[in-house]
Amino acid sequence: MPSYKLVTYQSAKGPRAGVVVEDKLFDAAALTRKAAYASMLDILNDWASAKGTLKKAAAAAGNSKLKSQPVAKAKLLAPVLWPSAIYCAGANYTDHMMEMAKLQGIPPAPDPHEVGLKPWHFIKASRTVVGNKATVKLPKASNAIDWEAELGAVIGKKAKDVPLEKALDYVAGYTVANELSARDLGRRNQLPDSTPFKWDWVGQKCFDDACPIGPWIVPASDIKDPQKLGIKLWVNDVIKQDSNTSDMIFNLAEQLSHLSSRITLYITVSRKVPFERIWYCRSTPSRLAPSFSMARWLWRLLRSVLNWTRTASRVSKAWRRRRYLLSGLILVPWWARAIQVRPISRPRCGGRISR
Repeated sequence: MPSYKLVTYQSAKGPRAGVVVEDKLFDAAALTRKAAYASMLDILNDWASAKGTLKKAAAAAGNSKLKSQPVAKAKLLAPVLWPSAIYCAGANYTDHMMEMAKLQGIPPAPDPHEVGLKPWHFIKASRTVVGNKATVKLPKASNAIDWEAELGAVIGKKAKDVPLEKALDYVAGYTVANELSARDLGRRNQLPDSTPFKWDWVGQKCFDDACPIGPWIVPASDIKDPQKLGIKLWVNDVIKQDSNTSDMIFNLAEQLSHLSSRITLYITVSRKVPFERIWYCRSTPSRLAPSFSMARWLWRLLRSVLNWTRTASRVSKAWRRRRYLLSGLILVPWWARAIQVRPISRPRCGGRISR
């Protein structure tokens, strides 16, 4: 039975929820014959029924006479417009923590489980979300924009005090994100390190368009184990992050269970779960600047969701054509396939960074 991906695309009437089957994009409401499925939030609000309806509709899409369009030619937006909150996991990868301890010349911290620590999260504002091919304008106040490729989980039903063994049952699907940070805006240098008011999380994490996501959501049923996913990120075609979700300190189920003990996770808050950090630790700082390009890659058994972000300002058309060709050669080898489906020509999430 053909699988599918969920997207939000720009139609003549505004943003609409879409279903991608193989390389074709169908309007979700038209394909399912449910007018209520016009937006992604509408679908997630009815996820208990929607997941079965969408699966059946995707299976019948090949014989459908409905109008579709090539997904490569569609304007894809962020999959969800707009989540009411985005919870991001902090300091949650073993390789990252080991590398940071080495760089600081200190002993590695003990396993948080052994000392009774719980997962730790911070929040990004809803309007930091931006989607496919968007232009990200760097904040003028910062000269140290950093990047982190991350796994995002999308909640499919209201969750409160969820037991660990049932936590993943609340996930509707998964996506890939780029959690941008203004590192030099994170601390208020005039204050001593001892004060809790030293840190500026809004300035560091919540500048405009600081959270590119997408281009789509893959149903949780297609990802048998979210703790066996590889994630990579390139900056200017140089690998900067290369890790695996198996290296998480607190796995996704632990984080969802913990979050739901602190606050109710609502089905309309589709990104109200951690964006897991995947670090490529580096001794030399590497920051983003205008004309930089990024690519994000999520891998499982040679089935991949590729997120391609072009960051540029005042770039010539000739340069852009070369960049398109290069990205295709580097990121889309002949075996690359979107999860559970056939490939599209360049499944990319393009973005530009400018001042």
